[in-house]
Amino acid sequence: MQSISLTALTLALTAGAAFAGNLTPPPGAPSSTMKTLQEVEPRTPIQSVPGAGTVMHVISQSGSYYLTGNLVVPSNGIGIQVSADNVTIDLNGFSIIGTSSGANALNGIHVPSVRRYLTVKNGTVRFFGSECVNAANVIGGRFENLAIFDSQGNHGIRVGDGAVVRGVRAESNNVAGIFGGASGTFTDCVAIDNGGDGIAAGSYATVNNCTALNNGQDGISSNQRSTVMNCSSNGNFGDGIEMSFGGIVKNCTASFNGQGIRVDAGGAVVVLENEVSNNTGAGILVAAGQASRIDSNHIGFNGQFGVRVLTADNFIVRNTARSNVTNYSIVAGNEAAAVISNPGDAFTSSNAWANFAY
Repeated sequence: MQSISLTALTLALTAGAAFAGNLTPPPGAPSSTMKTLQEVEPRTPIQSVPGAGTVMHVISQSGSYYLTGNLVVPSNGIGIQVSADNVTIDLNGFSIIGTSSGANALNGIHVPSVRRYLTVKNGTVRFFGSECVNAANVIGGRFENLAIFDSQGNHGIRVGDGAVVRGVRAESNNVAGIFGGASGTFTDCVAIDNGGDGIAAGSYATVNNCTALNNGQDGISSNQRSTVMNCSSNGNFGDGIEMSFGGIVKNCTASFNGQGIRVDAGGAVVVLENEVSNNTGAGILVAAGQASRIDSNHIGFNGQFGVRVLTADNFIVRNTARSNVTNYSIVAGNEAAAVISNPGDAFTSSNAWANFAY
């Protein structure tokens, strides 16, 4: 019995040795397997960046920066100045806050000279005497998931050419909520109760899936050759959507504004498949320019006109107008399809281009 137990023990030890790893250490000095603090968090805390004069923090090196808490900016001060290209600022869910009166601290974020590729994201900037974010000098900036409130002197956020602005809410700013340079893209933005335009997009812009509500001037405006699609613009003192010098306004709603959709200087705007109702003046107003196309819109209950065209050489087809004071007012010299009034139940028409009033 004893010999059997010794044999079993010997087999067990031999098997264990077969499955064990190599116990001989590798050549050379041992190295750490732990990550450094730089590897764990490669970004730089903004609160550790020194300032200059009235600027709390001056970013002068490219890189990624983040807030570690709220940043309160004193009177006549600027929170963060960006003086480098290729900078990312993550507010990290925190706020940059001006003085309580809102009229003394100047800017939350300021870019004093031409820079490229600034990203600002994920937080709130509010209560400033000039602009909450002044990035007009930034080319190719990116601004995401921001709340911009209570700029007392100027625009809420001002961006430069080629900016991408996504998920920005601009509210209660003295002039425009969001003010853009040329060739910007504005997506999923909200502009409410601003003193000027809700979104002033600049030229060659794309505005998609945005909302403008109760602004003191136009809800959404663009200078030329822009695209505004899938937007809602309501309750603005000026125009719901204003476009000039070419471009397209498609699949938008514009209600309870001064004019619903306005085509201004230069004309050549396509106004297609919008719902425009309950505006004080005209639902759709072509105020200036030529060669605009007003096509397949539904216009109702506007205080003066459904479709009003004041210039010649435009193309007006396939619209439906209901219960406007005057459904169609179109000056001579336009290419406008006939208006069929009150066609009734199960009507037929050989005119596929006809406008309707009922």
